[in-house]
Amino acid sequence: MTEIASWMRAAGDPGRLRILAICAEKPANVAEIAKILTHSSPLTSHHLKALLTVGLLEKRRRGRRVEYSVPKAGAASDWVRGALVQVDSNDRHWQRDRDSLRRLTSDSVAKRHGSADFSRIDRALLA
Repeated sequence: MTEIASWMRAAGDPGRLRILAICAEKPANVAEIAKILTHSSPLTSHHLKALLTVGLLEKRRRGRRVEYSVPKAGAASDWVRGALVQVDSNDRHWQRDRDSLRRLTSDSVAKRHGSADFSRIDRALLA
């Protein structure tokens, strides 16, 4: 199977396409993505693994958190961004996902700022 065919197969599920859109907007962890999609964490992890396996996502550890994002450069990055350009930016589901991501991000930073489970790296990045 060609690389592009494997990308199309992996991104063919609507939930996975939404994950790509979320992770193209900003890095997110499993809990954030699951909450936005209203999926369980195991189902979200399953989708993330499929997207990671074919190279459409990359993961990065930040303290205890693992964040997923679309690669910044390369063929996979170009393919994801090209696919997402084809989606109507006024689609209510995509707008709701973006709004939920913004709310979750600001809420989680506010809750975790200064808490004991906030890593030194996270505190330094916020400062």
